[in-house]
Amino acid sequence: SIIPPGTTLLAEVPLLDNNGKFNGQYELRLMVALDVGGAIKGQHFDIYQGIGPDAGHRAGWYNHYGRVWVLKNAPGAGNVFSG
Repeated sequence: SIIPPGTTLLAEVPLLDNNGKFNGQYELRLMVALDVGGAIKGQHFDIYQGIGPDAGHRAGWYNHYGRVWVLKNAPGAGNVFSG
């Protein structure tokens, strides 16, 4: 995992319309890395959308580029990017 659980992040998240299409805008969200999950491959983030069929449907729409900044390293972890 590149981002240890507990790391505080600022994410630039693409905004989607009601049909899951990118509308050309982004919003900034404050997030905390919780886990790495088993389905995540490569350098991707999975954004939690809640529980239930609607949440699963919304989660399936997110396949877009965004940016992420590390604001605070996880407690007890070294620098995420040292170099």
